[in-house]
Amino acid sequence: MTSLLDLPLELVEQIISVLAEEKPPSVKLLHEEPSASLLRSSYHPLKDLSQACSATRELCFPGLFSAVKVNLDSTGTFLRFSERYNLSCLVDSLVLYFDPSPQVEKFDNWLPMVQVTDSVKPSVMTLAFFPSLFAKILPYELNLTDQWAFDIPYQVLQLKMPRDLALSSKTSQLTVRSQNIFRMRPWTHFTFNQGSSIKGYSTYEYFSKQPPSIFCPENPLDFERSMVDDRSFENLTSIDYIAVFPINHIIGFCRCMVLMTHLECLRFQIAPTPSNDVLDDRAAMGKCQQRDLWQEFESCYRTLGRSLSRYREFFAEEFEFVSLDYVSPSLRELIDRTVGRQLMNWECDPNAGTWTLNNTPSKFHE
Repeated sequence: MTSLLDLPLELVEQIISVLAEEKPPSVKLLHEEPSASLLRSSYHPLKDLSQACSATRELCFPGLFSAVKVNLDSTGTFLRFSERYNLSCLVDSLVLYFDPSPQVEKFDNWLPMVQVTDSVKPSVMTLAFFPSLFAKILPYELNLTDQWAFDIPYQVLQLKMPRDLALSSKTSQLTVRSQNIFRMRPWTHFTFNQGSSIKGYSTYEYFSKQPPSIFCPENPLDFERSMVDDRSFENLTSIDYIAVFPINHIIGFCRCMVLMTHLECLRFQIAPTPSNDVLDDRAAMGKCQQRDLWQEFESCYRTLGRSLSRYREFFAEEFEFVSLDYVSPSLRELIDRTVGRQLMNWECDPNAGTWTLNNTPSKFHE
């Protein structure tokens, strides 16, 4: 039988490159409800091949570390390994996480995050944290009063930038002192997956509850001042906002969006994905009434539509809004009826849930 190593080197390298293209869970599950599954995978063909012998390990090594994950509770070993093998030349995607535990509130995740990021210089950084840990990497306080009502184990923030910029970037001492994740690098895109708010609907007067979110500051004025003064969003051109039936804070998200003056694209998803059967799970639903969920869904889209229409002059000359919920045919009429009516003057693709605004000066002057 012919061994893999008996094949021409060019063919072996092609096989390895195909295996290296397998997307990690942090990519495949980014739009799903955050869970520990985001941090593990039972399918890792490139790693398995690298363990076959020293020859395959050498061939696989460059692709083996294109995507890495690091527990911020124990970064020392990884930092030594990174320095030894110069991982900054290999790592493209970095996942940083911290397992939920009673000690999580006492953990300082900012400095370990800076050390790891400066070591490997990723162009994609994904953070999977318990909600309150995000307060330690932002220059403003979060409103966590009602965090108990939602019981969210993980929220996910993914930030991206061009590879060439990543290799030349290093966290400044000013940013280290300010503890502002958005100023750590010239990020051009971020995705925030807030998780599910469904458990909050089972509580008394659920509509008054505030889910934990980076878009829910304790003091909105301090938030706006700190983010503007730090020019936190000056490089952002696109964002994805993902949540499952968020409660009572979409206005906060809209205010935050207005600060992103170079924004070219917003993608929005607030219903469960087709693969998420939470609405049929009695234990997950608890005392929640589905009609309350869909009322909040409609209210969120209506508020977002009004904000997009009202603040249109704050966005880039070409701005695109995409409803990722449009993938569900049963939701299209509802989305068209709410946000679509607010954006009547925008160019609409009725098959894709996309609305495009031409924001050039000629649009506002006769």
